[in-house]
Amino acid sequence: MATNSRPGPSPGTTRCPESFAPVEVDCYAGYRADETPRALRLPGCAPRKIRCVLQRWREPRHRFFKIVTTDGKTRLLRQDVETLRWEMRPA
Repeated sequence: MATNSRPGPSPGTTRCPESFAPVEVDCYAGYRADETPRALRLPGCAPRKIRCVLQRWREPRHRFFKIVTTDGKTRLLRQDVETLRWEMRPA
């Protein structure tokens, strides 16, 4: 009897979340620099405006923004508080 030795997720489990990719972000600068993201640019792509910020929160190493772009997609942005680099992944 043959067995399947291929690794893979167990039945009923979800796939791993996609990893964050570097992205350029244009921000509104209010009382602090980079206060609210307004547009983003992936390498080789046209800029995408941000329609709205759904949520924002802070963790020890990152600031997070759950956003909706003008193409209707929801994405998660994060900024490293030390390096000020931005990254993005689908939400």
